Amino acid sequence: MGDFEKIKLKNGITVLLEHRKLPIVSVMAAVKYGSAYENEKLKGIAHFLEHLVFKGTKKRNQKQIAETIEGHGGEINAATAEEFTFFYTKLPSKHARIGAEIISDIMLNPLLKKEDLEQERKVIMEEINLYHDRPELYVTDKIKGMMYEHPFGLSPLGSRKSVMSISRNDLLKMHSFYNPKQMILSIVGKIKEEDILPLLEKQFRSKIKSKPLSPIIKQKSKFSNMLEDRKGLEQAHVCFGFGMPPLSSKKRYSANIFNSILGVGMSSWLWQDIREKRGLAYTISSNLDQGKNYGYCFVYGGVRKGHANETLDLIKKAISRFQNLSKRDFEDAKERLIGNFELANERSDRTSLSLIQEEAVKDAKEHYLYPERISKVKLSEIKEIARIKNHAFVVLS
Repeated sequence: MGDFEKIKLKNGITVLLEHRKLPIVSVMAAVKYGSAYENEKLKGIAHFLEHLVFKGTKKRNQKQIAETIEGHGGEINAATAEEFTFFYTKLPSKHARIGAEIISDIMLNPLLKKEDLEQERKVIMEEINLYHDRPELYVTDKIKGMMYEHPFGLSPLGSRKSVMSISRNDLLKMHSFYNPKQMILSIVGKIKEEDILPLLEKQFRSKIKSKPLSPIIKQKSKFSNMLEDRKGLEQAHVCFGFGMPPLSSKKRYSANIFNSILGVGMSSWLWQDIREKRGLAYTISSNLDQGKNYGYCFVYGGVRKGHANETLDLIKKAISRFQNLSKRDFEDAKERLIGNFELANERSDRTSLSLIQEEAVKDAKEHYLYPERISKVKLSEIKEIARIKNHAFVVLS
């Protein structure tokens, strides 16, 4: 399992710590609030706040935040997921304290100035425009709405209407969820506890209090489809979606194997059939999106004009093939996933995120049991999970 510890600090924050020899460290902090907690009126507010905290604190402006991290050879970023929002830095180990201090500062002490809010509102509008103008982002963003009711089915970015309506007061209320008792902190790299834990105890303090919320997630009883024409496209963009077990389910590992065989990599069934055999697509892949309280899989392909229906049929046929899945293909997929896990673990930031996700679901130690869990999956369980009863699709052509 490696040199791993889980520590609960007096300030209420849970710290996940994996010691490594390479002198690089990732410091990642997640708050248990993401876009799945938003109502339709305020859709996009978690993402809005994630942007805005980088604009400045009582100690530093935006440029100083970036220069402090990048000037020490590091990187800093953030992302809004469905069930949490996370912020991270990755630096040489000797600068780990700087990374932790910056993360705590932007999360707990943002100014949220009105002029910054209006400036960032424009930036987010351009991000929404980007998703609209890039067909592959557009269809993969829309597929969730074909399977889930609003507000969960809406884009995490929000709509132009909801983003325009979000006020500073709304953001201040939302920031009340940024308190240590609702945070998980993950540190992976070469670090001494005596150097970092006292700093975390001191920096991650807040007088803000808030009650935990529940995510608003409701799957449609009948999935829907969407066809849209757009001028100027040289391809048909196809996205095919269906439900999969959430991370809280024991069947989650069967979903990993299923997804890997179906459409991950150049050896996958979809790649071999749709790209290599038929030459219908340059890009074709399947992707799992899973959280504690939801799970679905979607296939995306950019295919030749006039071949969208053929591609949808080929995806369905590939899924039906699982009822005749061979023992060899099954075992090869297990080996591939375990190898991919080991490769991903080389990156401290990937491990940091996985530890946080597992802790949010149940226990961070589950991260280290992944190879064992994959190895124990039975062939019959893959066939069961492949019996898709309800599917949705989006076609932009």
